[in-house]
Amino acid sequence: MHSHKEKAKRNLRNKFPLLLIEIRYTMLKRIKILNFRGIKEGVIDDLKQVTLIIGKNGSGKSSILEALYAVSAYAEDYDEIRGIRKLDYIINRRGNRGLWDDARQSIWYLQDVENPIIISLSLNSEEYEFTILNTKIINNPVQLRSPSGRVEALFEEYLGRILFIDGRLLLQPEKIEKYAWSRVVAKRLDKLIVSMIREEFEEEAEGLTYIPIGNTYYLALQTSETTIRIDDLGDGARTALLTALLTIAYKPTLILIEEPELHMHPRRTLHIHEIPIKTSKRTKLSNNSHNTQHRTNTHHPRHNKRGKTRTRHNIHRERKRRTKNQKLLTRRHRNTQKARNRPPIPIQVLS
Repeated sequence: MHSHKEKAKRNLRNKFPLLLIEIRYTMLKRIKILNFRGIKEGVIDDLKQVTLIIGKNGSGKSSILEALYAVSAYAEDYDEIRGIRKLDYIINRRGNRGLWDDARQSIWYLQDVENPIIISLSLNSEEYEFTILNTKIINNPVQLRSPSGRVEALFEEYLGRILFIDGRLLLQPEKIEKYAWSRVVAKRLDKLIVSMIREEFEEEAEGLTYIPIGNTYYLALQTSETTIRIDDLGDGARTALLTALLTIAYKPTLILIEEPELHMHPRRTLHIHEIPIKTSKRTKLSNNSHNTQHRTNTHHPRHNKRGKTRTRHNIHRERKRRTKNQKLLTRRHRNTQKARNRPPIPIQVLS
């Protein structure tokens, strides 16, 4: 007999399985797929900055993300984060059975390699049609079908920065850390991540650091009382933190998130799509204001209205006066207001 919590998770998984998140203003409007995986022919129209794709198991939800990820191999065939060619990963990620050169027929509809896979993308007012050929990976299987055989530099850049986040990647935080950490901390953008974690998950979050455990160093979240490995955080905070790391480091144009709600509380799922957008906006703001100094005519922060000097001990004690219950009430009020102001997410339903 299933508990109410298990039923809620199962129902949520069926309703909110995939997210497409546009980060740049160059907008993907339409996707058409032929002969890919379980899709004989399928079209998704009217895509927005954030689009949820829902449908029953086996309706082709994951195949849509894989198709977009495959097309991105036209501009950049190697996945720097995972350390593998993108087409190899598409073959390998479902069951770990082979790579492109020896098992590529598995992504053809009914494994009929005589019919080419065709993926068409409408970007702004332009239509781009790609085909995936039954050829070895060294021969560049992803080809552009157009008279000129070329794409604009802007679109090629767009393709090359598509980020695919799935459960398998999130279970390998060491790969994310290895790719992202130096890129993030070099500009101190880790402060943005901590700020978001503090807003949504852990109010006591103070910073990110590496701690030694045995012969290995682990990325950890510092709070006012302790230091917690990223691996040991709750699923929601862990997913949000890793997603933010990837968004800042990779600078994606389009983010594909598979089953964002997996192992997460339903309330967290409703705004997980905001993490990449917030991160991207704050990164741009930080970069734009990096060399700007703001000065205001205010009293010295270490003096109160009566002119008495405030010691570090007193400042620390004043901060501690707020009880955890007060913090919780403030946090609940803030999240309630955000939920009321949050616009509805466009939904695409697959039959």
